Amino acid sequence: MKQKKLLDVMPECYVDTNLIEYLLDAGVNHQHSCSKVVGQFKSTFADRFAIGIIDKDKVELGYIGECDVIAQSRHLTLMRHREKCQFLITVAPAIDRFVLDCSKDCGVNPEDYGIPSE
Repeated sequence: MKQKKLLDVMPECYVDTNLIEYLLDAGVNHQHSCSKVVGQFKSTFADRFAIGIIDKDKVELGYIGECDVIAQSRHLTLMRHREKCQFLITVAPAIDRFVLDCSKDCGVNPEDYGIPSE
C-alpha cells in the first residue's frame, strides 16, 4: 500500500521528519534547513495552508517575527503567521532533547532500548 504524502507539512531535520511521519502515518515534505522551510512558505505555499517544524537551537529566522504564539509548552511553541494560514512549530532546544525528556516524563528509560539517556 502506498503511503500518502502531505506536502504542506515541512519538517527541517531528519529526526523531526521521522517523528512527524510516524505520528501522521504519512510521508511529509522534508526540507534540509530552517531557511528552506521558510522559503517554501514564501514560494510554493505563499497563498496556501502549510505547517513547518523546526529546531529552535539554530539562528532565529526573521519569519518568526511575522508570527504570533498560539500555544507553548516546555519544548514546543506553536505559532501562526499574522496574515496567512501558515503555522510554525519550534522545538527547543532540539528534537533529540524533546524526545529524551518526553521518555523521562513517561517513565521510559532509553537505555533499556540501547539508546543513550543523554
